[in-house]
Amino acid sequence: MLKSTDNNYMLRVRSIAVTFFVFGIIFTSIHGGRGAPLPPPEELLTTSTVPLENLSLA
Repeated sequence: MLKSTDNNYMLRVRSIAVTFFVFGIIFTSIHGGRGAPLPPPEELLTTSTVPLENLSLA
């Protein structure tokens, strides 16, 4: 039981992480690609929890 629960939990966490990662890439591409200036902090807080600094450096 514990193994299947752990696997489901890991899959859920991984899918959430992938979702946020894809959303971050789409968000940065809308704002002009990886070299785009970062939007204001309040806009970052309301739209995404992914640090755009990390995505732009990747």
